[in-house]
Amino acid sequence: MLFFVNVLVATLTFLPGASNFGPMLLLPLYYQQVHGLTTVETGFMPAPQGAGTALSLLIAGRLNDRIGARPLILAGLAVTVVAISMGRVRRCARRRSVSVRR
Repeated sequence: MLFFVNVLVATLTFLPGASNFGPMLLLPLYYQQVHGLTTVETGFMPAPQGAGTALSLLIAGRLNDRIGARPLILAGLAVTVVAISMGRVRRCARRRSVSVRR
């Protein structure tokens, strides 16, 4: 039973990481094939993401020490909900603006 629990926990830990970092393996190919960027330009494309992650980790660590984890989690969830809803509104607006020719 303990082995099953360990395998289950390992699988549940692996899946979010794979879904998060898996597309990062395909992004350089996308940039080169679809956007026509060179190898060097493709290498610099994820640099802002790394810099933003480092900066947000510093800020989140200090805020966590001051105000605790619960307000940070709630703020993160709120930002995520707003970002997802903005993407859906944008997609819906784009669908309505496309005209169909007969």
